[in-house]
Amino acid sequence: MKKSSIVSLLVVVVSAAHGLCQEVHLERKLPEGGSYTTEITGGIDQTLTIVGMETTTNVQTHTVSTSHIGSRANDGTLRVKEKVDSLQINMGGTAGDYSFDSANPAESGSSPLEMFRPIHTMLAERATTVVYGEDNLVQAIESDENVLASLPVQVQALVKDQLDPATLKEAANQALAALPDEPVRKGASWERTESANFGAGQVMTFEVTYTYQGTVQHEGKTFDRINQKVGSVDFTLEDNPALPLTLKDAKLKIAASQGFILFDRKVGQIVKSSQKTRIAGGITFEANGMELPSKLDLTINSVTNVKVN
Repeated sequence: MKKSSIVSLLVVVVSAAHGLCQEVHLERKLPEGGSYTTEITGGIDQTLTIVGMETTTNVQTHTVSTSHIGSRANDGTLRVKEKVDSLQINMGGTAGDYSFDSANPAESGSSPLEMFRPIHTMLAERATTVVYGEDNLVQAIESDENVLASLPVQVQALVKDQLDPATLKEAANQALAALPDEPVRKGASWERTESANFGAGQVMTFEVTYTYQGTVQHEGKTFDRINQKVGSVDFTLEDNPALPLTLKDAKLKIAASQGFILFDRKVGQIVKSSQKTRIAGGITFEANGMELPSKLDLTINSVTNVKVN
């Protein structure tokens, strides 16, 4: 009898261990005819000190958009139409204060940052179509109007990279690539190289590690959780006539990083993600042949919630 109990216990232990090591496939789905609403809250807090002169910038954004999934075409492509429902932006710091609300886009102030109001107005009004291939990767991003061409020349030079269809496509596929390529077990990790385009030729490239944490409970539902941590950063700056400086050298480090993803296996969607990264270090700019030793302290954070309708 005692021997039988020990054998039964071993069976239970082995079964439990098998469950813990079970692989899961986190596959994104795009159900034809479906729709979902995305809410993104983001923030940037930056202090840039150039030759002892400190400039502060803080930006807070809140965007709500709705996406409608079409039907798969004969060539395997799938078109998803996206429309901004609301857009709020608040900017402050050394350059002054600026606010934009898509509910009242014409309400303006006197800050030099008012130069961005035309682009924010158009971004709030335009419709975008994301074209997915048979593999559910983004093939193209189309807009109903040429936003860039209608902007003032000085603004075009600052934001053209961020509105470039190729850049938008790359960013969309980068977000999709956060999920693992293969089935994973709890504790499995994978690495990605990701970039953020800040406009005017400014690009930061990050080395990011993702780790699968297993399933968790959130608001009464079961989700797969993936933790995210940024390990390193590289900063580049292309020559741009809109900027009075060029970059000679950058020695930036990740001062702090934390983030997570919640994936709903049933609907095949990332339903929540949160990231916060602080970047700090030295930068050497050049202007008129003179070196300008500088320091950067930058915190980027974002929270995204997706509701499948």
